[in-house]
Amino acid sequence: SLHLRKASILARSLLLRDVTRDGVVEQYINGAHYERHLYEDTKKKASLLLKPTEHGNYFVTGLVNFTHRIEPAKLRERSSTRRAAHKIVQIHSIQGSCESGEVIERESREAALPEVEMRGAIAQEFGVELHFISDYNHTKHFGGNKDAHIYYVTLFLHSVSLRMDQLTPPVPIGITKIQTTSTNPESYVKLWENGDLIGNE
Repeated sequence: SLHLRKASILARSLLLRDVTRDGVVEQYINGAHYERHLYEDTKKKASLLLKPTEHGNYFVTGLVNFTHRIEPAKLRERSSTRRAAHKIVQIHSIQGSCESGEVIERESREAALPEVEMRGAIAQEFGVELHFISDYNHTKHFGGNKDAHIYYVTLFLHSVSLRMDQLTPPVPIGITKIQTTSTNPESYVKLWENGDLIGNE
């Protein structure tokens, strides 16, 4: 069983940036509104959206832990109690990073490591303000559904934040900006011949 509590990762005033052919469109939205259904279990590493629906049901989606996710079942799979049925699915991780590791290894051999000067102890408490960039293909996947896109980013990065909390000291994440793009190709995105994203460019 999970012991859930309210979670937070979005900035109070969250900036949405949409890169279009005609320029950049910016809009500030209420971050608290989009994370009002976000819950967590820090011990089990669960990151869930619990949206209330009709008849006291809940639409539940997200990660139960680092290996399994939960999602609503199809309408025909309703339970006998008429409550919305959900299913738990194993997460299939993809090993490797599109040969990008080879690029890193080759470049690391060619470049000498810089000298690091110690300037004092690292602060015991600090956080990371994050700007999430969604490229053209990723943006297109959501078909213009802004809310679905924001919920996806919220769940995904909250799960990352749970992993960062395992560090010593913990490193909390706060999302301040979400950028989408409707232009293709983007100057800052490099792809392999098969269309996979090159992670090191």
